Amino acid sequence: MNKTKKVFLIDSDNTLRNSKGIITDKVKEAISYAKSEGHEVILATSRPRYHTLEIKNLAGVSDVIVSSTGAEIYDSRNQEVISSHFIKHEELFKFIDLAYKYDVRLILCVDDIDYVTKNPTNNIQIVLNKNTYKDDLKDKNVKAIVAVDFNELIINQLKQYVMDNSCLNVTNEKERENENHDYWFSLGDINTSKGNALVELATYFNVDISNTIAIGDGMNDISMFKTAGYSIAMDNANDNIKKYANFITKSNDEDGVAYAIYHVLGE
Repeated sequence: MNKTKKVFLIDSDNTLRNSKGIITDKVKEAISYAKSEGHEVILATSRPRYHTLEIKNLAGVSDVIVSSTGAEIYDSRNQEVISSHFIKHEELFKFIDLAYKYDVRLILCVDDIDYVTKNPTNNIQIVLNKNTYKDDLKDKNVKAIVAVDFNELIINQLKQYVMDNSCLNVTNEKERENENHDYWFSLGDINTSKGNALVELATYFNVDISNTIAIGDGMNDISMFKTAGYSIAMDNANDNIKKYANFITKSNDEDGVAYAIYHVLGE
């Protein structure tokens, strides 16, 4: 048994969940074991709070969650926001104006709902009015934005705008998987990243950063790989991600998270 308390920060898609979107019993058992030994196992996703909570409940991880790629740290047991980073309204409105100009679909993450510029896909998404959106959003705190479009050139232009703006940060991105999919990227406040969230969690749990472990597979996991005391990449991650890791675990279809937890705890 490892007596030193550790904080595990674990990505969800293609890490905690296998290629079918399932969290296996072996992974759940490893998480339960780590918690029983006094460690914190924290879910860290790019998804909004409401979706992250659904995954948390399925996985049996700790009550504290990281959502919107680090824009929010939330204690689900006490229903308390521990930390949050919001996009400044001035920059938010400039970016929305650009999206309307190029007819790009935006998804804006606000607490337990999403606002979209067009094409809602579920009953949690509310369509903004192009003429009144500034009034509609003036009292809302936006944690993250996802820009989605079929046109790669337009997406790259919007992404470059974010990269040139010192108040904003590209937190994740994805090329089109096939001809039927869109290009997309997500953005947040300049302080938004899983790495920064890991630092905040170490302070919150009074754990030295050397006793933090990051497990992931994607671009938005690199910041926590660089920050954590020990970083673990999934075998299904690409080589550009793996080069930042201290250890390569098995793939998400081979219970890689369970293998990683037992590796760290010496089991």
